[in-house]
Amino acid sequence: MRSDLSNIAKEQAARNPNLSRNQANRRAEYVRNRQLAYSTVGTPDYIAPEVFGQGGYSETVDWWSAGAILFEMLVGYPPFFSDEPSITCQKILQWRKTLNIPDDAKLSPEATDLLKRLLCDAENRLGAGGIHEIK
Repeated sequence: MRSDLSNIAKEQAARNPNLSRNQANRRAEYVRNRQLAYSTVGTPDYIAPEVFGQGGYSETVDWWSAGAILFEMLVGYPPFFSDEPSITCQKILQWRKTLNIPDDAKLSPEATDLLKRLLCDAENRLGAGGIHEIK
C-alpha cells in the first residue's frame, strides 16, 4: 500500500510541478483514502457546522459548501479531511481551531481571503446578505 501512495504522489507532482513534496504526499494520501471511501453513501466533508446543530440553518450553508469545494480544488484535499466521518464532523464543528490553509499551497491573498469569507460563521459568511455579495 505504501508503494501505491508513493506512485500517486509521483503522479500528483508530475501533474503539478509547483507542489511541495509534503503537499503531494498529502494529496496522494487523500486520493488513496477517497478511492476506498467510494463505497459509502454521502460525505460530511462539505457540510456547514450549523447543519449539525439544533438551531436550524439557511441557504448560507451552500456558500460554506462552495468554500469547502473551492478549498479542495485549490489545495488538493478537503479542509476538514479525516479517514473517519465522525472525526470530519468534529473538525467541522470546531472549524475555528481546525481550519488551516497550508502555506505550501501558495494561494494568493485573494484566494485565502475568499476561503476565509466562505468558511466562517453563518452570519459573517459571504452571501449571508444576499446573492449580490457574490456577484
